[in-house]
Amino acid sequence: MSLHVNRSTDRIKVEHPIFLIVGLPGICKSSLSYSADKPVSLNSDSESAQARAVNRGDSINILTVDDLIELETNGHPLINEATTIIEDTVGSLIELIKAAVLTNVKCGTNGRPNWLGWAAIQQRYKNLHYKFRTAGKNQLLIAHAKEREQDNVTFYRPQIDGGARDFVIQQADFVGFLHIVGKERILDFNPTESWHGKNPGQWPPLVVPPPEKARTFLSDLMQKGRDELGKISEASAQVAAVIEAWKSTIASYTKLEEFNGAIPEIRKLTPVQNVQVKKLLMDRSKELNFTFDAAKVLFSAPVAPVTPTEPVAAGF
Repeated sequence: MSLHVNRSTDRIKVEHPIFLIVGLPGICKSSLSYSADKPVSLNSDSESAQARAVNRGDSINILTVDDLIELETNGHPLINEATTIIEDTVGSLIELIKAAVLTNVKCGTNGRPNWLGWAAIQQRYKNLHYKFRTAGKNQLLIAHAKEREQDNVTFYRPQIDGGARDFVIQQADFVGFLHIVGKERILDFNPTESWHGKNPGQWPPLVVPPPEKARTFLSDLMQKGRDELGKISEASAQVAAVIEAWKSTIASYTKLEEFNGAIPEIRKLTPVQNVQVKKLLMDRSKELNFTFDAAKVLFSAPVAPVTPTEPVAAGF
């Protein structure tokens, strides 16, 4: 069979984490994006957007429906050479896909997609996303932040229309909000009441150097992301390996002393392991009709029922 299977005890190596960076316009998101490893930017924002970028690298303008169709159909040699594909911005790319979809009158009217149109928009974006992923490219998604008042709190969400926003956030491994605190730019991956976040690395808010001094900032950060995701996977695999070993051992238990002897050893396990292994032990004890005394923390064997005996004849 050609399908790859990830066993619970396997360490999953993530080579191409997906980063989404959200921030208000003018905060140098595009400039920062070029600090990724061998980047090429798909510029869907405007003709002048790349002119404002500091330390900019190669970019491909995807500003018209014809540009989009060319990208979808033929790609580009620069994309083949790049390690990181930058979507700058994701929202503008979605709007361009919307314009392409609406050339079909069945998909909406007056510039507004219907349900069929939104389904087509999401599918075309997903196809592009999967095309880059299967080509083994890092993906760096840039999005403008849109302010929204929510329960008297200003919430900044990615300016991405429709259900595509949910898909983008779901697919991203790391979601960070770029903002100004005092005179410093701060990139924060922690979710807060004011913005979306994904932070599997448990990073503190990061101070971003000025663009001219941040030439490898995102390249280094993506490598840290790979390492962190690998550690999470390895820790999960180690937990699974311990549980699998206990599962095999407990399945062989038949004696009361084996059950009671396992109790102090199970107490030494981590909380996650402890819960799962205790369940394995309890399930096996029920198969053998052993009972567990929670007060004494001991297993006991079932009491054999007393078989009544025939009365002895008096003899007379």
